[in-house]
Amino acid sequence: MPIEVLLRPSPDHGNIQTSTDTTLITYFQLYRALDSWLSNTERQLKFLRLVVPIALVVCSPDFAGKSLAAPSDLNDTKRIERGLKFISERRVDQAVAEFDGCKNLSCLSDQQVLAVLAAYSEAEEESKILPLANMLIERQAKAKPLPSIQDRADALFYRAVCYRSLNKSEEAANDYKRGAEYSTDKAPNMFDYAGEQYRRVRKYDLALYCLNKAVNLSPGNPSARLHKGLVLDDLQKWNEALPCLSDAISICLQKRKSEPEGYSFVLCSAYKERAKCYSKLGQINKARADRNELGKLSSGWNDTVFGGRSGSAP
Repeated sequence: MPIEVLLRPSPDHGNIQTSTDTTLITYFQLYRALDSWLSNTERQLKFLRLVVPIALVVCSPDFAGKSLAAPSDLNDTKRIERGLKFISERRVDQAVAEFDGCKNLSCLSDQQVLAVLAAYSEAEEESKILPLANMLIERQAKAKPLPSIQDRADALFYRAVCYRSLNKSEEAANDYKRGAEYSTDKAPNMFDYAGEQYRRVRKYDLALYCLNKAVNLSPGNPSARLHKGLVLDDLQKWNEALPCLSDAISICLQKRKSEPEGYSFVLCSAYKERAKCYSKLGQINKARADRNELGKLSSGWNDTVFGGRSGSAP
């Protein structure tokens, strides 16, 4: 094929040939054509004017970024390999894109499924968690021998996160509670989350059971004490709620000595709730003092508490 044909101008791109036929040329054909065509200086200059713009495009960051995109014909195995590699490199968005392109993730090991669930959770793609978590939990229940306690707890944790985002509080609470009963390191937090969610559906006995567990397992966790105080307030047991809320405030203030901006939401919520309990008990001066302390805290957190935005504590 003559080099003039290979390098003929396209109407849209001047010196760059755009016909897909060009991609069919073998390196050998191109070498022979170039060898005979580059026989004089004028043609060499014309060749350089063609090649330099192409080289600049190919070497540009935009072009390089596009070359990282997953080919459309990748099968599930290759996509999974790429996705897991992206997870190991903390490239969560690219990992999620690979997993989204898979037709079936059932070939993943339990540990790999948990890694995918963690990626979806970090990317706030909760709607994609539920089917995958259901598949893993069902598979774990049938496995012989049973998977590790921690793996079962982690699967329940991610499904609970999904249920919570869907405002399915009872389902979330049940999974948090089951996971806490399996788990060791996550148990205090999972019991705390379970108690909070049971309170939302007014299952106060279960809420108190879980929150007492959380307090016993992690005495320095102010969140569980706050949530227990909220349950007791709902039950109009204000005298019992006060020690829980006071403990939550004391723990937060102690922790803020080393972490000045930490625990703001829990602290604001505890002050607000304790002021409410004092008011119910007719202790107006103490209620006023708590509201004054609340006013000294960050106005952003103050607005959050009084504005009713959802968070760790309702």
